[in-house]
Amino acid sequence: MLLLSIISCSDDKKKSKEDYNHFLISEITRISDEKEYKENYSYKENKIIDCDGSKKYYYQADKITKIELINSNNEIIKTIEYKYLNNRVDYYTTVEYGMVFKTKYTYEENGDVLYDTFQLYESGEEEELDNYGTYTFKNGNLIKLEEFLDGTETVTEYEYDNQKNPWENVLGLNLLLDQKPSVNNVVKEKFNEIDGYSGNTTYSYKYNSDGYPVEKKAIYEDGNVIFLEKFKY
Repeated sequence: MLLLSIISCSDDKKKSKEDYNHFLISEITRISDEKEYKENYSYKENKIIDCDGSKKYYYQADKITKIELINSNNEIIKTIEYKYLNNRVDYYTTVEYGMVFKTKYTYEENGDVLYDTFQLYESGEEEELDNYGTYTFKNGNLIKLEEFLDGTETVTEYEYDNQKNPWENVLGLNLLLDQKPSVNNVVKEKFNEIDGYSGNTTYSYKYNSDGYPVEKKAIYEDGNVIFLEKFKY
């Protein structure tokens, strides 16, 4: 499957805690609409654990099995749980606003991954929804995402640089397709809603001496800067 390679147990033993910390994002500063936001990340070796107390990650061995989103009152407002089969996500369930949804994957021989969405009920019934799509990968990067939602079709295409993705050392994150994993960094995103809106966004980067981005700027096709992000490792 064309995804980021999982860091093996043997590789883990060769890397020290300092090595992991050096190549893991510790802080993101985001500037948008003249407002500045900061996110701080914590890890246990190369396992991501927490983002500012508002997003928590849980593992079983080397795989992420659950993500919780938490509000300012320390209440869980959304839970995503991942179930694996043959070392890849088979499906995940999302609990939000008292409703439960299931997203099921089908892995094609050509590397494409199809998904279908169902709503789950207490009775055990599963209702298939008009919410499905296809991920297309090349060289470990998501190059196309086709989505169908309530009769609307959208296609998003991505182009990449050849530099290191800042999240590449986070164990297990590469398997979570809903997080849009990639080996490299997106430099162009082309969005097209069939019979509707379309637009392009370009991304520029500054890199450190290790080849990881330290700054990312998103620019819309009219030249306006959407946001600026700065990374610390």
